Amino acid sequence: MAKHCDFVEQESRDSGDGRIRPDMVVNLPGGRTLIVDAKTPLTAYMEAVSAPDDSKRREALIRHGKQVAAHVDQLSGKQYWSSFSRPQKW
Repeated sequence: MAKHCDFVEQESRDSGDGRIRPDMVVNLPGGRTLIVDAKTPLTAYMEAVSAPDDSKRREALIRHGKQVAAHVDQLSGKQYWSSFSRPQKW
């Protein structure tokens, strides 16, 4: 991040399901926030990069896509928006 940007790293909050801690919370104008949770599964992607042929590469990329989709579903379950929302400034 750049100097003069309004952000916090590794801020923890209580949620209905326990504590959550995204990698970064960026505070935007108008009371908005951008939550960054950058962790993602990379095992299948790395297998695709080093695959010996196109067939194995395709299989690994399909697995990677499914893993990323499952991770997005998991992240949406954390409901960051309910724990990190700021009041609107008009």
